Amino acid sequence: MASIHEYPAPEPLKEYVRCIRVIEAEPTAPETSPARMLPCGCPELVIHAGDAQPRCVLHGQMSRAPARGPGQAPALGEVPALRPGGPGSEAGGAVTFRYLPDGASALFGLRMDAMTDRHAPLAEICGRSGRQFEERSIHWRTMEERINAGTEFLL
Repeated sequence: MASIHEYPAPEPLKEYVRCIRVIEAEPTAPETSPARMLPCGCPELVIHAGDAQPRCVLHGQMSRAPARGPGQAPALGEVPALRPGGPGSEAGGAVTFRYLPDGASALFGLRMDAMTDRHAPLAEICGRSGRQFEERSIHWRTMEERINAGTEFLL
């Protein structure tokens, strides 16, 4: 069973981030199918738990719901299949930082209109610092660790 919780952005990020969402799969839950996200017009940084690859992805704003055929990998705008947390993990799932319309542009220094209906690994957008962040993400065992690390990275 998966649960979704939404939290306000930490004070230092409020001018950039609309909210933080935590999507969790309990450690004993069976793997789920990819979860479809409808277009909301907000760019979003997704930090996956478990073995999703890439682990950290920036999704641009979506202008349409994604299409995906049976048996295909998750498409743009879908959270990959939620897997139970691995050994030592509290839960599987993802933490997402949902940006205000101009928030991602300010934090990442790129034009978000170029990211409409696209997504890219954080390493592609931020280079070395994005790769290092993703490498460190393997060691985060709780959603709280992912939120704190994501907040620190964005500041």
